[in-house]
Amino acid sequence: MKKLVALFMALSMLFVSFAVADAPAVQSTVKEQFVPGQLVAYVSNARSANVTAATQILETWGYTQTRRELSFGQMTLKLYEAKNRSAAKNVVEAVRLFNSSMSRDAQGVKLMPNYIFKINNNDPCFNRKDIYRDRDGNAHDILLQWDMKNPGEFGGIAGSDLNATAAWEMIPENHEPVIVAVVDTGVDTEHPGLKGRILMKDGKPVGKDTTAWWGEGDHHDDHGHGSHCAGSIAAGYSDKEGMTGSSGPTNVKIISVKAMGKDGSGDLFSIGDGIKWAGKQGADIISLSLGATPLFPEQEPILKAAFDDILNAPELKNAIPIAAAGNNGEDLHSFPAFCDGAIAIGASDHQDKLATFSNFGNWVDVVSPGVNILSLRAKFKGKYVDMYRDAGYEKAEFAVGNGGAKDPYDNRAYYIASGTSMATPNAAGIAAMLLAVNPKLKGNTEAVRKILMESSVKKGTFKIKENGGRIDAVEAVKAAKNFK
Repeated sequence: MKKLVALFMALSMLFVSFAVADAPAVQSTVKEQFVPGQLVAYVSNARSANVTAATQILETWGYTQTRRELSFGQMTLKLYEAKNRSAAKNVVEAVRLFNSSMSRDAQGVKLMPNYIFKINNNDPCFNRKDIYRDRDGNAHDILLQWDMKNPGEFGGIAGSDLNATAAWEMIPENHEPVIVAVVDTGVDTEHPGLKGRILMKDGKPVGKDTTAWWGEGDHHDDHGHGSHCAGSIAAGYSDKEGMTGSSGPTNVKIISVKAMGKDGSGDLFSIGDGIKWAGKQGADIISLSLGATPLFPEQEPILKAAFDDILNAPELKNAIPIAAAGNNGEDLHSFPAFCDGAIAIGASDHQDKLATFSNFGNWVDVVSPGVNILSLRAKFKGKYVDMYRDAGYEKAEFAVGNGGAKDPYDNRAYYIASGTSMATPNAAGIAAMLLAVNPKLKGNTEAVRKILMESSVKKGTFKIKENGGRIDAVEAVKAAKNFK
């Protein structure tokens, strides 16, 4: 381990500029999105007669109850679908009318759209050209990550990082595995960077595709986002090329949960089912680089209540959810991060400032590096995929590793991405270290939140909770060791 840390320190001269190049303007409003022609009934402590009454109301509006249903403790989500979308009552109109003037017979039932949850990565607007070349322009196979250790070269501020490399020395060599579920677009479980870091059962990776609610699906990553997040948590180090997840030498085992499809989105049911399934598999930490925002203000309490029930369900009693705050660049509540049961993560940059895209507010617990983060590029059915390729960046010079191919982009196993999506797995990896040094913290979301916040580096520019700041892994691990 000392050799690994020394190597990171010795390569500190490989840093290059992280200047923003024509970043798009931050949107001041969010375009609300939901599945057309679908309504979700949030049923909490309602009698069967009340549910029947609600179903009858919706049927008169052209909606029929489907077989899709998800239960968490005393709460159930039921899906209704329009038989004829052109003839059925408009989704927004139906939601507002039902919730404002429903009859007494339907008490205990609230209505909301079937929200679409999207990955929380930012547009690839940052300059990545030559990002991993030294001052003389020479390319290097061994890559140094500023988010782990920032020496302050090329415009960065020394120490504006996770302070991870020093914390790695504090992790005991023998400890129980820390299981981290990545609820995302799936994980490339065969990526060399994740060798030995995947939870296996009967010789197969543990994973599930919750987008395929009608049967068994393929939980492998056909989008790229989930694999990038998994690498930021737990990727191992190669002497020739690669990167290291923030958990460093921690014995982390990744569970692949595909709750979002090839387009990087999922609905309330695939996300909820993915979280629940991860808890049932024994996940110690659930990394959630995704989010959705309410259609209008009166919807927020309903969406929050639903996720509060999900995160407090019996299946999650031993899990710590860590969620992305969102990339709208404003104080906008994103779910599930806004819920009390999740640790909300904002993004910081190499100058110790809040990332321009990161959401903020007194509901965000801590920030973690999330700008120009190096991690894994997934391979699906023999071809590399990532979250930016479909956006027309096929020839962009931000993919690295495996040099010498005719098309450099088509043979690169690692690449750079930005977003609170990247900040969240970085934070999840640090949380895994805390559980490794003190297993008493397992299942104690509030204790882990408190440790991360109180041990963090405070900066007024972060604009988050008063006691929150940028995660400091060394101080957090020290505090975890002293937790009783």
